[in-house]
Amino acid sequence: MCTEFGDLCRAVWNTALEQRRQYVDRHTRGRQGPFCGYHLQAAQLAEAKTEWWCWRACAPPT
Repeated sequence: MCTEFGDLCRAVWNTALEQRRQYVDRHTRGRQGPFCGYHLQAAQLAEAKTEWWCWRACAPPT
């Protein structure tokens, strides 16, 4: 159970990190785009939590 929970947390962390890397890459190349900071990612995470069927498949049983 702990391994599954850790895998889920790691997937969320890696997704957030990749978003920030893509933002920095766009910014250094002079492209415009929304700032990928805490507020944007927190809103996306809240939206993803409403899609419970995706999370439930990965989340450990309660």
